[in-house]
Amino acid sequence: MLSLIELVLGSALLFAGRKLYWLLAATMGFVAGLYLADLFLPNEPETTGLIIAFALAFGGALLLVVFQRALIGLVGFLAGGVALNLLLGGMTSNLLTETWMAVAVFIVGGAVGAFLLYKLFNLGLIILSAIIGAYVVMTGFGGMFPLSPTLFSVALILLIAVGILIQLGLFRR
Repeated sequence: MLSLIELVLGSALLFAGRKLYWLLAATMGFVAGLYLADLFLPNEPETTGLIIAFALAFGGALLLVVFQRALIGLVGFLAGGVALNLLLGGMTSNLLTETWMAVAVFIVGGAVGAFLLYKLFNLGLIILSAIIGAYVVMTGFGGMFPLSPTLFSVALILLIAVGILIQLGLFRR
């Protein structure tokens, strides 16, 4: 069930993230909820993690809609930090084994993501939503059909490129 949710959520973000900007905040809340539930409640059933994830997703989307200007930088920081960790972690699995390195990469990615969303809102939203959406899609797909790390990385890069191109095409209309 989680894989299907990831496929639907990731696809919407991948291909329409610019038009559904609140979905980026919701997806970041959803991913954070799954991560936190797994970290702090590892022995609980999957439904507990899903409830926490959906609560954080709803909260993230609601906060972004209400406090859009104030939260753009924060959402960009979180999305950029997660995106860079996902991309580097997928390409070089031993790079992020040290906690300090993962935190440093998160901060650098976060700074870039915050800049992209704050200064270049449309382009930043397209790039970040394509990266996060592609990763969520591939995670869902990988949950149903196990993939080698190489195939996962190649498909991820292709999906990111397709998502960016489609969103740029939709944005120009």
